[in-house]
Amino acid sequence: MDSENEKMIMWKVSPRYKKSVIDIEIFRNGEREVTMETGWRWGHVVLLVPEGVDLVAELNPEENNRVQIDGLSYDILDREFDDGCWEEWDLDALEGDEEDQFREAWEEDSHEGIENLGWEGWDSELFFDGPLDVENMGEYTAPVYDPIDEEEDVED
Repeated sequence: MDSENEKMIMWKVSPRYKKSVIDIEIFRNGEREVTMETGWRWGHVVLLVPEGVDLVAELNPEENNRVQIDGLSYDILDREFDDGCWEEWDLDALEGDEEDQFREAWEEDSHEGIENLGWEGWDSELFFDGPLDVENMGEYTAPVYDPIDEEEDVED
């Protein structure tokens, strides 16, 4: 069976305990790199996994210490995080007044502010710590594009 016709199963994965979602954003300016770690009280992802893959066995949810979600070889269909509870920056690559300028730009305009300083979002990493809840949500059906639906939305 070729991968385009392969049946995909949706799996919802979430940490069992609060404050166990860690999202790390990586920003680059030339060769320099800074990171922002955000901790979330709650969150989940929905992964698309080929039928027949035993995701529960692969993740070993009861014995999990830390799993890099985007390091798994599955597409993330959806992600949702709620109630940010910490934000930590690693700004070691900055010198002198750069750190103050960077922090001020972030506080005023977030991503756009630091982009104006020459920094760009380069990558991110998502981790779930501790035991996981893993739920099979059934077969994934890809949405079908219907240009008539789009026309109706425009007319409304």
